[in-house]
Amino acid sequence: MNYRIAALLLLATLAGCNTQPTVTPNATPAELAPAPASHTDAARNDSAISVALITELYNDYVFGRKEFDKVAADYFCTEHLAEKLKADYDYDGEGYAVWDFRSDAQDGQAGDGLKGVLKTADMVFTAVIVDNGVKLNVDFFMVKDKGILKIDDVEVIGVQKCNLCNGTKEVTCPTCKGEGFFSTPNDAQGEDWGQACFDCGGRGYGHRNGNDATLTVGKGHIPCPACVTEIVVDVPQATNQQFLAPVGADIENRLVGNHGVRLQWISDKNLGNVNIEKEAVGVYTCVGRQQGEEGDYLYIDGKLKVVNLYHLVFQGTITCHISHIHKGKPYVRKGIMDFVNKNGARKFWRLQQMDNGDCTDYVDIFM
Repeated sequence: MNYRIAALLLLATLAGCNTQPTVTPNATPAELAPAPASHTDAARNDSAISVALITELYNDYVFGRKEFDKVAADYFCTEHLAEKLKADYDYDGEGYAVWDFRSDAQDGQAGDGLKGVLKTADMVFTAVIVDNGVKLNVDFFMVKDKGILKIDDVEVIGVQKCNLCNGTKEVTCPTCKGEGFFSTPNDAQGEDWGQACFDCGGRGYGHRNGNDATLTVGKGHIPCPACVTEIVVDVPQATNQQFLAPVGADIENRLVGNHGVRLQWISDKNLGNVNIEKEAVGVYTCVGRQQGEEGDYLYIDGKLKVVNLYHLVFQGTITCHISHIHKGKPYVRKGIMDFVNKNGARKFWRLQQMDNGDCTDYVDIFM
């Protein structure tokens, strides 16, 4: 027997026996087939041929050292998929994006590689891989091309994509300009590489095919900068205080009416205006705005309840739009928030949910 094929048989069988992968939704019971003598051997069943083909692809090319060239592309892929791999190749010259068969974690830890190949639907097979220590499923969609089984499409499962553009946009990170770092080497030995860029995670892209983007809203992180128009977060903090019902006349008289409002990034002196009106017993509408230069603004829209004169509980949205923060994307807080005048020593109630994921917002409603 050909020793190369015998090795493929052993790898496919061992990989399937040693893993318990999670298959994709609506999958049929998993079927692990032995590798065939050749993926053109019509005497072997389609499942065995597909398993052997995918196993060879990963072991020899994706995680191996063989060059994925035109011969390999014609061997493994339909013309449709080969053209896609060619288009996704983003280096100088011609080549094929073999990384489309894995995540962009790339070349990580010992133990990375193919762990098993399973049949999960008719002509659909799932490769279970570990990439930089992370377990992923990769779905392969097989077709017969002139009687020969080939891969027609592939989808990496578990890689997060922007839900607006579905990972179709490619944008060089505006913070690191594609270098992946805030600063380049600045000492004689080139050892000081600075800090990895928060926006691209050191990869050099704000968004690339859904794989390179950091889509988590958090400290310094911004979703796909190409298509997200605003960053919306549900504020996790919520008060557990008891509200006044009804509110005394002395407090209500201080509360109802027009008040100054400010966001420190816009101006500490040129205040905006917020109007508070009684809607029902113990409930007040609160709508207002501060306008700044370069399109900057603060917008408040919601309802208030009263804990005491120095503690108001707001439910609604607070939008802060500052051109030099979050790349000019509006930051929208939604939920239950607290405006507090600590110890009654100030002339305003200040928003307590200040962190905007990148810096601190001081939103004040004047008494």
